[in-house]
Amino acid sequence: MRFSTLFGVGLLAAALAGPARALAQTYPCPPVGIRTDPANAADPSGKLNTFNWYYGDYQPLLYGGTMYTLNSPFPGVSQPYLDLPWLQPSNAVMDRFQGRVDTPGDGWELIRRDLGYKDSGAPSQTTNPLLIIYNRRTSVLRIFTAVGDPQNNFQFAEIKLKFGPDAPYKAGTLNRMSALGVALEDTEPLTNPEFVSATRYLNSRSRWFVADFPMDYDPCVCQFGSRLDIRVNLITQADVQLIGKTTGTLVSMQNGGTGTASGSTGPDMDRGIPFIRKANAVLGAGGKSYDNINKFSGKLKGQFPAKAASLDALAAASKSAGFLKAGLGALPWVGAAVSMLDYFMGGGKDATGPQEVLMQPMTIEMSTTTTGTISTNNWFTSSSFNNPGTTKPDPVPEKMPYYNEAMGVFSLLKRPTVEMQMQDTWFQSGGYWRQNYRYRLAEDLQYVINPASGLEVQDFQTALVLEIVGPASPRPVTAFAQEEAPVVQSNGGLTAAFRTNYFDAICIKNQIFNYRSAYDTRGNNLHEKGELTLKVILNLRPIGGSSTQQNVLFVARYPVNTIDVGTGFLTLPVAACGVLPQATPATVAAVCNGTRYRAAITLPRPGKAEAASAPQPVQPDVARLQVYPNPATGAVRLRYQLPLAGPVRLTVQDNLGRTVRTVLSREQPVGIHETTVALTGLRAGIYHCILQTATHRQVERLVIAE
Repeated sequence: MRFSTLFGVGLLAAALAGPARALAQTYPCPPVGIRTDPANAADPSGKLNTFNWYYGDYQPLLYGGTMYTLNSPFPGVSQPYLDLPWLQPSNAVMDRFQGRVDTPGDGWELIRRDLGYKDSGAPSQTTNPLLIIYNRRTSVLRIFTAVGDPQNNFQFAEIKLKFGPDAPYKAGTLNRMSALGVALEDTEPLTNPEFVSATRYLNSRSRWFVADFPMDYDPCVCQFGSRLDIRVNLITQADVQLIGKTTGTLVSMQNGGTGTASGSTGPDMDRGIPFIRKANAVLGAGGKSYDNINKFSGKLKGQFPAKAASLDALAAASKSAGFLKAGLGALPWVGAAVSMLDYFMGGGKDATGPQEVLMQPMTIEMSTTTTGTISTNNWFTSSSFNNPGTTKPDPVPEKMPYYNEAMGVFSLLKRPTVEMQMQDTWFQSGGYWRQNYRYRLAEDLQYVINPASGLEVQDFQTALVLEIVGPASPRPVTAFAQEEAPVVQSNGGLTAAFRTNYFDAICIKNQIFNYRSAYDTRGNNLHEKGELTLKVILNLRPIGGSSTQQNVLFVARYPVNTIDVGTGFLTLPVAACGVLPQATPATVAAVCNGTRYRAAITLPRPGKAEAASAPQPVQPDVARLQVYPNPATGAVRLRYQLPLAGPVRLTVQDNLGRTVRTVLSREQPVGIHETTVALTGLRAGIYHCILQTATHRQVERLVIAE
C-alpha cells in the first residue's frame, strides 16, 4: 500500500473502523460517520434519517414510489402528494433528470427536506416544498424547490445561496463563489457574496426548480458556527450574458427569453444551468455546465480540432465502470481533454453496466465572466440551515442537517509560491528580441482530502499555466508548449494560454520552466506574459469501492504567489515521482488556528459594515496585494503590506500590457498601506494590478464590470 494511503488519504476508513481511528482524530474536524440512506442509516449523534428521498412514500403500491406525501396549504387545493423531482413529467426544467434518481449508491446524502412535516413527523404545512441533497464524492449541493402558489408575470426564478446573516462566522465551503480555485488561506475576508443560479420560471403549481452548487472542503468547518441561507426570487426582467475566452457568448437571457449557447440543441436555462457570483448587486464570475459528456466533447472538438481524439477518448472512457482506474499516467489523453477547463469534477457513480459520467454542473469553461443585470423585487421563498460539519447545535431540529459532515472533497491549504528570475534580453535571428523568464515552484503543495468523502488519491498531477497577451498572435515557447486555450480577441488584443507538461505533484517542485517574451526590431512588445496559475488534476478512487464504481476526476486552477528572486536561481534536487502525501494534521491545525483564516471567516456584524470591510491580515514575511471589491465599478481599493522598506511601484495594466494607471512609484516604509484607485474612463473588462518591490512581484486580476 502506498505511503499516502497509510498516511491520510484513507482517513474515512481510519475514522470509522480499526486501530487507525486515532489518526483521523488528530485532525481538527474528523468525520463523524454519518450516512443518511434510510436502508442503512448511521449517526452517532442519534439523528438517524428515516425519510426515503429517492422512493416516494405516497401510496407506493399504487404510484410505484414516484410521489412524496405532502402537507401543503395550496390556496383552494387539497393536495396530499407531490412528484419526485426526477420523475416529474412535463417539466422542461427537470427534463435532464428524467429517470436519473439521485441515490445513496452514487454518493448522495440527505441534507434536509420540507414537505409539510417536521422531523418528528408532526404536520407543519409548507407553501413551497424543499429538498436539499449533497453528493459526497463530487461535492455538489443540489437544491430542489417547488412552486406552491403560482405567480403570474415572471419569466425566471433565481436560487441564491449564501451564508446566513444570523451566524457570526462563515467557512471556506463557498469559496468557489469568488474563483474556481481558491486556497483555504485565500478565503475572501469579511464578505458574504452569493451564488446565483437562474432557471426558467414555470407558472404552474407543484413544478420543481433545481440549482446545483459546487462545494469546497474546509477542514476547519467544525470550529465555528456557520449557517447557509437559500432564497428564491422571481425575476421580471433580465439582461445577462456569460462570456468565455474559449467560446464567446455562452448564455444570454433577456426579458423573458431563454438563451441557447452556440452549438447547443436545447435551452441552457434548462439543460446546463450556469451559476454566477453576486456581490453588492454586481454580477461577477460565471460558469457553464453540460448535462452529458458528449455535448461537452462535441462542442469543444470544433474549437480544439487538434484535441478531438483526446476528447473522444475521454467521452468513451467515461461510459465505463473502470473510468480512470488505470491511472493518469496510463491515460495521456486526460490532460489534453481537460486542458480547456478551469474546473471539473465528475465520476463516482456505482451501478451495474456502463454509467456515463454526468457533467452538470461541475464542468466550467475557461475563464468565464458575467455582465449584465437582473431586476427582481419579488421574494418567493427562503430557508436556512446549519452548514454541514459545524458542531454548534441548533434549538430548532429542522435547522440541523441530516448529513452533518463537512462538504467538499479537496482543499488546497495555502497559495502556492513560484519563484521567478528575469534574465537579460537577447537577440534572435529573424528580428526578435526576447526577455527570458525562469519559474520554479518553491514548495510542496499543502493539501488535504475530506475523509468523509470516502475517496483517496490514486494520482495527482500538476502543471504551470501562463496566460499570454499582446497585439501579435502568441506562440508556444520553451517549457510552456502545450495549448491550454486558443488565441482569442480580448480587449482589442490577443490572448492565449499555454501550460507546461504535467508532472506528479511531488516532483514538480524545483523543476525549472523557461519562457521568452518577444519584441520586434523596433522594440515593440509582440506578446507579454500575463497571469501565472497552477493547474491540478487528481484521480481519486473510492475506498473499498465496488468493481463497478467509477473513480472521480478533479481538475482546478489556482492563483500563485510570484516572487522575484533576482539572479540567485540555483538548481535544486527534484523529488522522486509518485503520490504527494497530504498535509500533516499539525499543518492543517496551524491553518485553522491562524490569524488569516480566522479573520477571513468572520462575517460583518449588523450595523458595523464599514468597520468590517477591511480585508484579512496578510503574512508579515512577504508583500501581498489584495484587490477589492472585485469585480469593481467606479473605484477599487488596493491593500498591501511591506515587510521591508524600499521602492514600491503599483500599476494597473490592461490585457495588452499597457499601463492605464500608475498608482504610485516611490519609497515606502514597512507596514500596511491602502489606496483607492478611480476607474473612470476604463472600459469593462479584465485588467491586472501589479505590485513590484525590490524582491517581489505580484499580479492580481481585476474585473471592471459594466
